[in-house]
Amino acid sequence: MAVDLTLNVVAQLAVGVAAIAALFVGPWFAFNNSRRLAVAQSRQDWLNDLRADVARVIALHGELVVHRQKQEFVEPGEPDPAGIMLEIGERVALIRMRLNVQKPNQLALHEALTRFVCEYGGADPSELVSAMDLVVAEVWRAIKRGRI
Repeated sequence: MAVDLTLNVVAQLAVGVAAIAALFVGPWFAFNNSRRLAVAQSRQDWLNDLRADVARVIALHGELVVHRQKQEFVEPGEPDPAGIMLEIGERVALIRMRLNVQKPNQLALHEALTRFVCEYGGADPSELVSAMDLVVAEVWRAIKRGRI
């Protein structure tokens, strides 16, 4: 009977220890998971903004090329080439401030962006788009691995 009592006490202690562990471990897992979700959402927002700005730079650059090819005065209702240049400059600055040039793919995007905006006549955006794709892939790999 003493052995049965001892097993009963050990079983109750084990259940008590497990309950206490669950009390502390459960919230830790919940916190860790919510933090990862928040970081993933923040990264998704960062990528969306970066994509939007890169796409806008490409579109504005195209508008500017059309204006230069026409070599006409700006008609009422058309965008002013100087205004387009200002918006390109603003978007490029926003993109560059988002990038960490210590990371090779983000440095490549920075350099591709510089080459793209400095080429006036019909620049091909494919290098810029490819560099953007590499940044997106790198960020999502890091999120999946839980490194961000």
